[in-house]
Amino acid sequence: MKKVFLLVDYQNDFVDGSLGFPDAAALDSKILNRIKEVEKLGYFIVLTKDVHYFDYLKTQEGRFLPIKHCIYNTKGADFYGSVGDYFWTNKPHKVLMKDNFGTFKLKDFLEELKDVDEVEIAGLITNICVLANAIIAKTTLPEATITINSELCATPNKETQEKTLEIMRLLQMKII
Repeated sequence: MKKVFLLVDYQNDFVDGSLGFPDAAALDSKILNRIKEVEKLGYFIVLTKDVHYFDYLKTQEGRFLPIKHCIYNTKGADFYGSVGDYFWTNKPHKVLMKDNFGTFKLKDFLEELKDVDEVEIAGLITNICVLANAIIAKTTLPEATITINSELCATPNKETQEKTLEIMRLLQMKII
């Protein structure tokens, strides 16, 4: 059986850029330590990368969230901090580019990988992209353990963070 570590959107714009917040930066060394741990344990490492284009404000998401972020080929779209530095020299097993909250590329990848019994998820922002991708993972792998590493996820609003974790718990995801 295979185990996957999924890091969702740990990118500059979500940490210290246009949509950044202090709790996100505080995760950097913790996420890097966990990545190194799961690598030693043989997990397959997957990163999602939120990428938008210069017409972002004309999209539905841009109309509801009119803050440009993660624009293709800008510093804001790059992976953040020591995590980003680590992946310049130690390539993740897979990077899934996405221009929406969740991505069916994750579904396709998990189905291709076969025999996945656990997906551990960390990243940003818990109540949006982490939630969306966790639901895709749970739907794709209904018998696998979908683990949300709550110490490695963040949302600007702590109350929203707790509510989102409770929703994921109700969706039969393991919260650690």
